[in-house]
Amino acid sequence: MSSVTSLSFYGWKILAALWLVIFVNMAFPLYGGSVINSYMAADFDLDRKTLGLIFSVFVLMTGLPGPIAAVCVDKMGAKFTLIMGALAIVVSAILMGTVVNSSMTAIIVFGVMMGLGSLCGGLLSTQTCIAFWFVRRRALSLSVIYMASSMGGIVAAPLLNFVISETGQWRMGWFLVAALACVSLMVIYFVVKNKPEDMGLLPDGDMPTEAIDPVDNAVQKKEAPRVHITQEDWTLPEVLRSPVLWGLFFSTIGMVSGFTLFIGHGIVHLKDLGHSPAMAATAMSIMVAGGMAGKAVVGYFGDRLEPRYLWIAGLVIFCFGLVWAVNATNIMDVVAFSFSIGVGSGAVMVLLMVTLSHYFGSKVFAQLTGLTLAILTMASSTSPLIGGYLYDLSGSYALAFYGLAGLCCMGIVTLLIIRPPTRQFS
Repeated sequence: MSSVTSLSFYGWKILAALWLVIFVNMAFPLYGGSVINSYMAADFDLDRKTLGLIFSVFVLMTGLPGPIAAVCVDKMGAKFTLIMGALAIVVSAILMGTVVNSSMTAIIVFGVMMGLGSLCGGLLSTQTCIAFWFVRRRALSLSVIYMASSMGGIVAAPLLNFVISETGQWRMGWFLVAALACVSLMVIYFVVKNKPEDMGLLPDGDMPTEAIDPVDNAVQKKEAPRVHITQEDWTLPEVLRSPVLWGLFFSTIGMVSGFTLFIGHGIVHLKDLGHSPAMAATAMSIMVAGGMAGKAVVGYFGDRLEPRYLWIAGLVIFCFGLVWAVNATNIMDVVAFSFSIGVGSGAVMVLLMVTLSHYFGSKVFAQLTGLTLAILTMASSTSPLIGGYLYDLSGSYALAFYGLAGLCCMGIVTLLIIRPPTRQFS
């Protein structure tokens, strides 16, 4: 395979298009929605509980219906599902900017409609598309996609806050989101293709075996595989019977729960430790930067080393961040623990999806992604509630942070035990 063939591979255009799609369809509703809705809450005189309920419904809708959305991907294709998701974001953003005038309508439009739009027009469909277009470069391509959400987190909140401040109207923020979603809709329609086979291509820009130069082919055969990638077409029932799948899920729960705990309680925890609101907000930015760094590392090493080993390293770093967060009384402590949480969470989430696709194949990946989103959403949604309960009992978040660090350690042990699964023919 020549370098020219690799560089001209249409999959790179797909990757660029899907990066933009995630940047808009996931980051702007998630991070930007928090900014816009804070202005909406003041306008409608909503209490914090109601504002939290609106956001909680949105988060649940981006994960719980994942298995149903996965059926749409399997039956209609990733492109169709992406189009439906982008359309839902356009419509719901316009409704938020024109019709919504109460907490109930906000729950329906932002929570349900936009949540479903972000699910279908976000990671579920894009990851499935990437799994078909890339095999050897899957870790690189998935890390690039996940970095789009981090970049969106950096851009969306200040941009939308600027628009609202300049116009004096929070609804103008939603009109910007609608316009950007229209751009993503056009990119999906004109650029995205479901599979390389639809264009007569092979994954990674490979050529048919008979077209490969004999010298290049001989070199490739000498290269020993360093990453396990299944050659079998697993079925969903076979995957669900594999203990490896549930071991991988268990190894992720401590991280996603700790990440959600930090998002929900990190600001007030830092204030309790005597830090200013500005420093507490900076910790969130440091975490996002750490997430981008973690994804970049996975992008570089994930196709060269077995992802499970990188996953263990990510959990170690994340666990370190949780423990350090308990008594982060000075600025260096804050920088260290928030960056560690970002690096660990950013790396682990990408590595989970890479490992699932490598171990069980592309054919069942959409259904696995939907199941993963549903399970992790349910698991992580409870940690802010439990963390708040433990704080009310003890006056500290120490029990919550230490407990989730212990769960991460159990995940590390599980990953050390796990081996790539073997398909059992019935």
